[in-house]
Amino acid sequence: MQPHISQILQLSKRIKSLHWAILAYSILFIALYPYQKAYIDPDGMSYINIAQKYYLGNFKEAVNGFWSPLISWVMAPFFLAFSSKVLITKIASFFVGVSVLIALNKLASLFVL
Repeated sequence: MQPHISQILQLSKRIKSLHWAILAYSILFIALYPYQKAYIDPDGMSYINIAQKYYLGNFKEAVNGFWSPLISWVMAPFFLAFSSKVLITKIASFFVGVSVLIALNKLASLFVL
């Protein structure tokens, strides 16, 4: 059974809106980065410490009951390319934000919003 032309057009429109949302998010991220590049909260410092432990292979000390490991897992590979821990935090936050936009787009498609 082939999809109806209206379904194809709706999917195309949804993909375009996702691309526009990611583009707008990227532009805002780049525009606001100079004002936020030195800011990091205490939770961010904890995520950096945990990510460093994952990067160094110290898994026993990395696992704890306070912080979810996902952000630290996203941050850990960036220690290979960047030396600035604050920059690593900002890059990981960017990728988490893009992932949220993609997930919300998928969720909206399930409910035909």
